[in-house]
Amino acid sequence: MNNYFEFLKNLENFQDMDAKEILRVAQVCELEKYDKGQVIIAEEGLKEKFFIIYEGAVHVFKNYGKVDQGLLAELTRGNMFGELSFIDDLPRSATVVASEPSEFLAIDRSDFGRLLSESATMAFSIMKWISAMLRRFNKNFVDTIQQRNRELERSNLLLEKEIEIRKEKERQLNVYQSRLEEKVVARTKELQKSNEKLKREIAFRRKTEAEKEKTLFKLENTVMKVKTLSGLFPVCIKCRKVRSGSGYWQQLDQYIQEHSEAEFRESICEECTAKYYPNFYK
Repeated sequence: MNNYFEFLKNLENFQDMDAKEILRVAQVCELEKYDKGQVIIAEEGLKEKFFIIYEGAVHVFKNYGKVDQGLLAELTRGNMFGELSFIDDLPRSATVVASEPSEFLAIDRSDFGRLLSESATMAFSIMKWISAMLRRFNKNFVDTIQQRNRELERSNLLLEKEIEIRKEKERQLNVYQSRLEEKVVARTKELQKSNEKLKREIAFRRKTEAEKEKTLFKLENTVMKVKTLSGLFPVCIKCRKVRSGSGYWQQLDQYIQEHSEAEFRESICEECTAKYYPNFYK
């Protein structure tokens, strides 16, 4: 007996078999080692070997590596896999991946068929194992689907809430944008009014400054002329002529017109009218 006999006889699936039958199984087993994450059986792959987990554990997947990947089962020490395709002669129905560094007892397809043909007890044990395995796989698959449905429902609820939140934020943003546009329009009008008022004020100030400068210029000329007429200048006591700075004698009204902006308009007072024109003054 090799080292695998003691291991096999303690497995639940071999309890109905006698020592000779277990020994025949042990004699055709070959030890294979796989690293964590390594694929042992690929879905739709070749049907070459049947495995018994000697050490470690595996994950059984449907649609492995695809979007709709589903975990069918997690098998540990003493579980078997890969025998179903030997029985129905169909491609592998799932992918088996080592979930940790593991060792397996591998039985070749031809040896497996020979063992089943030689031992009815072993065939019955295998059928019991397959039946239990299918029930477990179906339950795990259904549980996985239900779990995914629950996750999808939660995701859908979260998505609906997120959509509502975004709609509300979008509404608030539109209201804020509308109010902001109204404020911008109102502020623009205020600035336009202020700008127009400022323009008018600037124009008024420019006009005022111009008028002020003009008035100041006139005032300066008047002051200069007043200065020209200021001081002492000789007046004849008889004819009332005025002597200019150049020494010439001028009529008083002519002198004043030349040295100021004053103008004279001829007229006659009441005393002179009575004196020189008595006939007209009554």
